[in-house]
Amino acid sequence: MKKLLFLLFFLPSIFIGQTTVTICDGDSSLIYGNWQNSAGTYTNSNGNTTILVVNPLPVITPNFILNGDATIQPGNVFQLTPALGNQSGSVWNNIQINLNNPFHFNIDLFLGCNNAEQSNVFGYESEDGNKVNITTGDQASLEVVVNYFEGYNNKDLETVESLEHEDFLGFAHTGQVIEGSKQHIEMSKQFLDEFPNAKWEILWSISSDINFRDKTSENWVTTCLNTSYGKGDNANNFQRIFDAQIINGKIKKAYLYQRNMSERELK
Repeated sequence: MKKLLFLLFFLPSIFIGQTTVTICDGDSSLIYGNWQNSAGTYTNSNGNTTILVVNPLPVITPNFILNGDATIQPGNVFQLTPALGNQSGSVWNNIQINLNNPFHFNIDLFLGCNNAEQSNVFGYESEDGNKVNITTGDQASLEVVVNYFEGYNNKDLETVESLEHEDFLGFAHTGQVIEGSKQHIEMSKQFLDEFPNAKWEILWSISSDINFRDKTSENWVTTCLNTSYGKGDNANNFQRIFDAQIINGKIKKAYLYQRNMSERELK
């Protein structure tokens, strides 16, 4: 009996370790040399055990809060900003996450491919003898000019007036300077009364920003139009360049350049 007790006291002690590992569904953990992703108990040759707990991903239908210029696109896509200058946007999830629990997000980000500082530069303007960059401007400004000449074609001078600043300044091809929208609308009314068949056809239009060094940048829309009015011997056909400064969705200033169209062009 004494020998048995002696053996029991002096046998080496064996301690079996046990650990617990927690992961999210879809993840894996390296256990005893192997990657495991299924919940369960794993034991090595020494008798040590590891319990793997796999937490299911929470199924939630979050409500997203859109700010600024952010919009919802088809296919569960959120666009933070369109490919325009001076835009900002954000999207917030209004469901709070408990940081005491594992969580998992799968997202794809597309940050754009345009270098706004270089690739959008397509010309220059001279400012006190120095060249300043002309870059791609706000594309929404193009619609201002489209609606402006649609107003003329529809004899809708209320729309035309609504798209001009009250202190509109116009520089005509004749050298005449038009000061104020009211004067311009009155002149337009007289013109349309005399030539009710007048038509304006936009051929092309470009929105650009002039990035001045010592003053605020300006947005301009340069538009080429075919303009026709009158009949018979009194018919007039001109091609015009209408260069308009756009501020807050309205025309602040405009320059008009004009040339006669040749018979070859009119055929």
